[in-house]
Amino acid sequence: MIKQNTQVQTSIVCYVDGGCAGNGTEYSRAYGSYQIGTETVQRMNFPEAHTNNESEYNALKGLLNDLSARGIYGARIKMDSALVVNQVGGRWKIKEARLRPLCARARELMQTTRASLTWVKREEVESVLGH
Repeated sequence: MIKQNTQVQTSIVCYVDGGCAGNGTEYSRAYGSYQIGTETVQRMNFPEAHTNNESEYNALKGLLNDLSARGIYGARIKMDSALVVNQVGGRWKIKEARLRPLCARARELMQTTRASLTWVKREEVESVLGH
């Protein structure tokens, strides 16, 4: 019996972004969103996150988990966080201890999904995700 491969290799483009109103305060409200191809934008809230960077990582993790669950491999992910793109890519050090496990998980999911991550200008992300 031949087992059918359910993985879908694609060149689909995804956008992801995170933000935090009240960044770094006890009153912060962290959120994120992503879009896979031309699908409706998925919006999320992150009650455990208190900074923009944590929100960016959590939004990326949400997107990567969704790609993995759908069996989508090789997606091209675009985001405007130079910090996340460069930390996940191993080009920048991770100075904030609370970001280390988030980055490690993002790297694992990037490897699993064989996705690529690219920095783009804020205006490009805003035109797709609306924030």
